[in-house]
Amino acid sequence: MNRILLNRKELDSQSCCILPADDYRARHLKEVLKVKLGQQLEAGLLHTSCSGCFEILELGADGSVFARFLGQEDEEEKNRWQNLSLGLGLPRPPVLKRLLRDLASAGLREITLIQADLCEGDYRKSHIWDDLERFLILGAEQGRLNRLPQLNYEERNGLPLRDYLAESKIFREREKVLSQNCLVLDQGGATREYQRSGSSEPYIMAVGPERGWTSKELQAFEDQSFQNCSLGPLTLRTEVVGHLALGLYLLETQAV
Repeated sequence: MNRILLNRKELDSQSCCILPADDYRARHLKEVLKVKLGQQLEAGLLHTSCSGCFEILELGADGSVFARFLGQEDEEEKNRWQNLSLGLGLPRPPVLKRLLRDLASAGLREITLIQADLCEGDYRKSHIWDDLERFLILGAEQGRLNRLPQLNYEERNGLPLRDYLAESKIFREREKVLSQNCLVLDQGGATREYQRSGSSEPYIMAVGPERGWTSKELQAFEDQSFQNCSLGPLTLRTEVVGHLALGLYLLETQAV
């Protein structure tokens, strides 16, 4: 945890708050960081650009932490965001937890979960769906970010593949993005020429589920002017491809 994230409603009129003993932040402060009275740590207000410090005022005998937030508007907050929207074929719940945390720490703008043909339907029955934001927050705390990626998911509800994809958020955003910046990542795709443009234009990338995209799905992306981009001949884990997508985006948009 590199930044403590607080919700505005946790603060009183004096910008103070109490983290109860069973709060993961209180446990981390006392058990891992072993904070002392008067110590100041980096903090931010969730969903805002307000950042500052978290000053420890009291360490309760019951394990609670009483502290004050001292913050101001951070003009650099928005510059730490990546202008990348990632479509993600729904992975297994343990993989999804790790990916949401890692992608949030990298400052992605948006994540759209796609119920692809080769996704297992039982994945939606996992209890983690009740608290997906928690994994995004853990990632944002790691990346020193106050804002979370927008997370989208639409049930397929028996829709034919083409209709389902056409209604998904990733395709609805397609018209706002240049064709060369819309990529579907796949084993059998074409080799892409990297230009390292340093451009701040938005990107959309689509990463398949653990078993990959089907030929029909790839055709549906192609019909929406997505470029099929090769990842080589090996079958990679979804979380590996998720990190490769971020690396590809940074390679093309950051001046090297």
